[in-house]
Amino acid sequence: MSIYETIKQFTFFIMNTTTKSLFSQSIDLCDDYLGFDYEKTFSSNMFDKYYRKNDIDKSLAIYHYGNDVFKVETMVYTYNGCTIGESIHLGTFDNIFDAQDCCEDYLKDLLLDLGV
Repeated sequence: MSIYETIKQFTFFIMNTTTKSLFSQSIDLCDDYLGFDYEKTFSSNMFDKYYRKNDIDKSLAIYHYGNDVFKVETMVYTYNGCTIGESIHLGTFDNIFDAQDCCEDYLKDLLLDLGV
């Protein structure tokens, strides 16, 4: 095998391994990206759910879909004879850090609304 063919194969290998999405690599984002405030609570072949641990909003989570689409959502529950849940979409992002910033900004806004 010539040096040219070796370099070509190596370049092909690097290009294919670096272009894979985080989702397709099945990486737990709590380990390298999110930290201790988040917990992976659900995983499937469609999406992963990362719950933001906090005392203010128990439903705040980042949903990680294929092609590294991150959706930040929460649920608001009301009771009027039966429990009704309403999903609130806070944003869609193409990277985990913007989604994490959205969660943190939302929690800060909730604290300000509570007067803390």
